[in-house]
Amino acid sequence: MEEEWIAGKHSVTEALRSGRTINKIWIADTAQKHLTQPIISEAKKLGIVIQHVDKRKLDQTVPGIQHQG
Repeated sequence: MEEEWIAGKHSVTEALRSGRTINKIWIADTAQKHLTQPIISEAKKLGIVIQHVDKRKLDQTVPGIQHQG
């Protein structure tokens, strides 16, 4: 199975709501907590792993994509 990346808080939120299979959500350490909390709460309910990472790791992993933290 091919790996697919979803970037951006709205896209990730929609993927969670749609019941899509998600293996892990990466959130930048510098992301604003009030914006990421709804994603974290929903992911925890669904048993999805949340990993807080350095923003540079996101930049390197998905170059050229506006991930919004």
